[in-house]
Amino acid sequence: MAYFALPAIELPRYRFDYGSRLDAILPVDAPGVSASASLILPVSYRRRDGGSQTEVQTTVEVVQGLPLSLLGLFGGGADARQRAHGTLALFVQALQSMERRNPLAVLAASADRRHYRRGECAAENLYIACQCLVGPLGLDALGGASATDPVLYRSVRRALERLQRMARNDAPASALRSLTPALSYFNGRIYDAGVYTPLDDACRMRSLALQRLRVAPGGESRYMQWIAMSLRSLEQQGIAHAQIGVDPDQVAAANAVVAAYNGVRQTAYKLLVRVAPGAGPGGLAEQLRARVLPVFQDPGLSEAIGIDLRGCGVGDYRVWLDFLAAQSTSLSQCFGAAADARALQLCNRIACADGAGLAADNRSAIGYAMAYAPRLPDAGFYAAYADRISAALAPGRADIAPLGVFDTLFGATTLSIDGLILRRYEAGSERSRGLVAEAGRRDTMALCQALDRPLPAAAVSLPPASTPQSAYATLTAAQFPFGFRLGQACHYRGYVGARYPLLAFDTRLDEGAPACIGQSGSVRPGYVDTDALQALGDRLAFTGLQALEPAQIDALMDLVRGSDSLADLLSQGQNVLQPMLAAALAPIGPALSSDQGYAAFAALVEAMVGDSALRSLWFDALARALNLFINWRAYLLASGGQGATHADVQDAFLRTVLLLAYALVPLDAGAGAQSQVGAQLQQLVGAVAAAYWQTSVGPLAANTDARTSTVAIAGYKAPASAVTVTRNAAPA
Repeated sequence: MAYFALPAIELPRYRFDYGSRLDAILPVDAPGVSASASLILPVSYRRRDGGSQTEVQTTVEVVQGLPLSLLGLFGGGADARQRAHGTLALFVQALQSMERRNPLAVLAASADRRHYRRGECAAENLYIACQCLVGPLGLDALGGASATDPVLYRSVRRALERLQRMARNDAPASALRSLTPALSYFNGRIYDAGVYTPLDDACRMRSLALQRLRVAPGGESRYMQWIAMSLRSLEQQGIAHAQIGVDPDQVAAANAVVAAYNGVRQTAYKLLVRVAPGAGPGGLAEQLRARVLPVFQDPGLSEAIGIDLRGCGVGDYRVWLDFLAAQSTSLSQCFGAAADARALQLCNRIACADGAGLAADNRSAIGYAMAYAPRLPDAGFYAAYADRISAALAPGRADIAPLGVFDTLFGATTLSIDGLILRRYEAGSERSRGLVAEAGRRDTMALCQALDRPLPAAAVSLPPASTPQSAYATLTAAQFPFGFRLGQACHYRGYVGARYPLLAFDTRLDEGAPACIGQSGSVRPGYVDTDALQALGDRLAFTGLQALEPAQIDALMDLVRGSDSLADLLSQGQNVLQPMLAAALAPIGPALSSDQGYAAFAALVEAMVGDSALRSLWFDALARALNLFINWRAYLLASGGQGATHADVQDAFLRTVLLLAYALVPLDAGAGAQSQVGAQLQQLVGAVAAAYWQTSVGPLAANTDARTSTVAIAGYKAPASAVTVTRNAAPA
């Protein structure tokens, strides 16, 4: 029967985040989310200032009740006055960044304006915000000012700071209060990734704000408080193990706070050094040599365990692989099984997904005009742009009502200049999703080409081989402490997993997941479309019979034909089935209990078969259950940065269990056997995530979290149908 209803599943916390980003962990605002207890961390490290080093010793404190958000960091507390102060401070930081280095002004002065300028979408969002504010601030003369004019941003900043001083002096400050909701709205469009703001742009704005915070008086302590608040946020979400991307200039401070936090809270937070091709003189090779290698050579930076490489072309991938080979002797000294090793493997995470800038026309509307219009935008263009913004504001309101202004500007209407229709980055648009998907496919295949190429003979000292080995075969050999994982991997998974079985994947499976993932389907309203669910399942984990090897199919057929009952098959066939499971889980097998794995496999098969004597059903159940183990890589979840991406790993965990359950139904067993399905699935996902950590990083954290939630799943397995998800359901 196509209809199914699983008894309530009790879900523990998923304890891992295999792809976060330090700049993006804290949300801009998270009402009601605050530090559950006070935390004090003694921290010391060496800070590099140019050619010199300064010893930093301080105590980092996160007090109970402090909002775990950027508003909490910049405002200092949770009451209305502190929240308003944080909202204003964040917006002022954005204005100051535009005064100092406006991406749109840099683009206008560039010789090649067709090249996307990182930050231009967030800059355009801030320009729109300023045009919404000039009227209420009494700056009407700046209506229609150029987006490249620093006077606009400086004048808005000074007007807001003047209102802030009035508020401090208890003078009438109703104007500032009325502006706060608008400032909060615009902060979300500047510092958070969203429909009109690429993640890289949001992180750039966050980084600039934090840099200015750091250089202010007392700023180093507040900067480290930000890191501690980010880690506290992770822990309170239930995450005890995380691999967090940091820029090279963040490593020293982040390492100090992470080490202290791990010691006090018994967590296992680790750092990956972020590098991107084409950034800085000398390209990727110089970045790896001058900025990444010293991190691993410094014994004081022991929490840094890997590289977070942005997707790139074949040439840059070859540069990175050659670097690993050339430095293998040096890197082997701090990775491996030695007692003082940082981790079992140096983690190489390659992010084959992207946002804006994938094509010359996937960018800001103003940037598109600068690149392709016959002339640079002039006063007439900006006057018309400002009129459009004014028209998009809600009429008849005494305060600013910016809600919907971006949808009106970029979704409901068309902007043009001299007959040129302006294109604009919009994460949910079919065009943007297509560009992201194409870039991800291109990056993935470029990586495959680089992995297939033999390494230069001089790059690695190995005995001569009769046939040159590929870079993949060489660098994954036992004598090298290297691990490889595709970050947010969502293209060609079956091909990559089969061709490179020692490569792992991590997956974002949340509301804001990369466009290449496809529509994951929201479970918040209580249901998900089965077409979206099936498409997502096929993309992330192929479960067809073709995934099995011919010898495995033959062995399953022999077991089915030669067994009198399913119980006999599972008992007498264990010596055949258990090696299949071991082969499927080989990269993480040493950390898994083979007996527990087989017990889970058997329980799932029994739930699918029930009392049926139909041997074709037995075979189908065996094949489907085996596929769950073959696709273990799909169970390594990542957030991409919880705050900026509005991601929740616990929601992603629920979606993963939902996908696996949908792949198994319909179930022919009674309610008792069916009740085991949810338990076995969530245990399998959690066990795989833990085993991958244990085989690539090291021991699990001692930190515990006993919180659980319950969910009931029911639906009709067919196209154009639905699956309902009931949270906090009564336990079965």
